[in-house]
Amino acid sequence: MQLDYFWIELNKNYKDVLSVLKSAISVKEASNKVVLEYEIPKDRSDSVLKKRANFGEMLKLACN
Repeated sequence: MQLDYFWIELNKNYKDVLSVLKSAISVKEASNKVVLEYEIPKDRSDSVLKKRANFGEMLKLACN
């Protein structure tokens, strides 16, 4: 259900984010786009961006 909502949101209101997710060449690029333009948390510091990208890298490794 949450993935369905996320997909609808991306296609309707966040087309730029979806475009980057489809074409990103790195986890960091995709992660930064989601954090900075979809989630938009209060703390958008470099340390937060690095931490989020590292989570994505760990997930990528776990899926391989």
